[in-house]
Amino acid sequence: MQGGLAAAGLLAALVTWQRETVRSPGEALVIDATRNELERVRYEDDKGWAELERRREGGEPSVWLRLSARAEPKTPQREVRGNDAAEKLYERFTPLRAIRSLGVLDPAKLKELGLDTSKKRLEITARGAKHRFVIGAPVGVSTDPYLRDERDGRVYVVARAATADLDSAAVRLMDRKLHVFKLGEVDSMTIKAGAKQRELRVQARGDDLSSVKLTPPNAPEKPDEMAKNWHDKLWRLFPMDVLGKGEVPITGAPQPVVRVNYAERGKSVGWIELAIGGTDPLARTEHTPGWVKLHTTAEIVNEGEKIAGAE
Repeated sequence: MQGGLAAAGLLAALVTWQRETVRSPGEALVIDATRNELERVRYEDDKGWAELERRREGGEPSVWLRLSARAEPKTPQREVRGNDAAEKLYERFTPLRAIRSLGVLDPAKLKELGLDTSKKRLEITARGAKHRFVIGAPVGVSTDPYLRDERDGRVYVVARAATADLDSAAVRLMDRKLHVFKLGEVDSMTIKAGAKQRELRVQARGDDLSSVKLTPPNAPEKPDEMAKNWHDKLWRLFPMDVLGKGEVPITGAPQPVVRVNYAERGKSVGWIELAIGGTDPLARTEHTPGWVKLHTTAEIVNEGEKIAGAE
């Protein structure tokens, strides 16, 4: 009896292993690719293109975003980090599923769905093979997009989220974080400006700026409010534009004016450098791929020089 039960259990396990993944009613598998097999997702339209690619850059694997040059606003081709939305979008293609498959459609139906003259394309590279699709949608109708496989002509309906973010990738998918650590993870900072340098101890809880205290190393009971107020503004900075990896601003290569190094028990955790590009304040950090333009005034740089030289 025990032998029979064991055999039945093995048979059930085999059937379960071979059974196709459970799908929603009408759902179709378009590209069966795992996270390790997916190599690139590329979106094209009449304005340019955007690509998502997962790779390792000095740490855990992350999604990177490539953007074509644009005429308005004028920007060069860029390579930047993808944000959390880019990570989630990339996962949608492992594998790529459609809400339903419509099969091969006649020319009249293709025209109705906006697939006859569409300039939008989706290209997915997995296991060394490229899969190209035309993206369409009926004119004046808000609906899930249609994909037409250029190889066999089959048409699929996919969730809007699969292409909507790619259509405005520079806005929705670009990582604009300056740091990925919290102030509660550091115990000291060093502010440098030219030959001037100043070290301060950091007391903080997570990213709660109201809890932050910056004190001289030899006087932990005497918080420096001027330094704290300046650093609060520094920590809240947000990029209004992210330059690509290796990109030089049109005003020329910036010269860092102020640098802040963050450490925990003497070990570096991160840093930020401030510079002026023309009239724009710029920054780069341990996390950014290059320089970013800041949504603030140049006064933040001038104040940093004063803080570095304060006694």
